[in-house]
Amino acid sequence: MVDVGPDTGAASPALAPLAETLGIDLEAAWSAAARSIVEAHNRLADPRAEAERLGPTQRFALDLLRDPGVALPVGASRADEALSVERSSTVRRALGGIRDEVDMGTLSREAAAQRIVAVVDDFGLHAVPAPPPLQPIGEADIGVVCWMAVLAPLR
Repeated sequence: MVDVGPDTGAASPALAPLAETLGIDLEAAWSAAARSIVEAHNRLADPRAEAERLGPTQRFALDLLRDPGVALPVGASRADEALSVERSSTVRRALGGIRDEVDMGTLSREAAAQRIVAVVDDFGLHAVPAPPPLQPIGEADIGVVCWMAVLAPLR
């Protein structure tokens, strides 16, 4: 574990001799860890990531429910709100079956909309307030980080 200074991101002076003896570049390790943390956080902060989290099956259902060319059943707007957040694999499987039938031409888009509303009702889904959006960060925003390096056995 590396003790990181509060403002500088520098490694603790107490660990510097040990790190040097073992051939570990603490500054390079810190830089790599900080870069990884910033990239992972900022990927989640990107608004485009929300659409990716929904996946193609939920995206299909939402696109169908928002298609002005489809006569929508009662409950379509409620289903749209309920499917606007990531749902479980069980829900996505049920929606995927509907999408497959539409793709094969065995189910009309209007009937698919009715089935999508039925899936939402059957699973008891409801609208969930979206969490506040994440703000992008930089390396200077990282406070305390605990990490560990695994080294080869000393000989």
